Amino acid sequence: MSYRLGRQFLIDDFGYAVGRTEAIEFAIEILNRYKDISGGEIEVHNIELDQYFARKNASFEVRDSAPEPKVRGGYVYLMFSNGLYKIGISSDPMRRRKEIERASGRPVQMIAYTWARDAWSRERTLHNHFSGFRREGEWFALDQEQVDSIVEWFEEGEA
Repeated sequence: MSYRLGRQFLIDDFGYAVGRTEAIEFAIEILNRYKDISGGEIEVHNIELDQYFARKNASFEVRDSAPEPKVRGGYVYLMFSNGLYKIGISSDPMRRRKEIERASGRPVQMIAYTWARDAWSRERTLHNHFSGFRREGEWFALDQEQVDSIVEWFEEGEA
């Protein structure tokens, strides 16, 4: 995962941005972890933050305003494994299912998927809508009614 530290935002590989205050808090947390590991003292200055992240192969982009939204076609999918549902995006959802199954060592069932011109935005909409049910990463504890509503959304081409 790389981050670009701008004047106003910290932006991850997926285009998610957090405000300057959160970006500085995050950077200080990373620096403190590095300090704990190295045993050295680190002063917190933007130049040192830039150098620290550069050493970690992170990329930087200075921005004065919010990043342009990503628009990328792909599939938005809903999978089930071990009592939880995964809402994600992929260019090949069946390949992604196999990757998750291989990595987890557990069976993964594809519930539904649909093509979306702006898959990233549609995935984010679902994540935000069901944020109260998030358990870990992109995995959610959904009931059958919620699952049915996502499947219906996919079938109606609303994704």
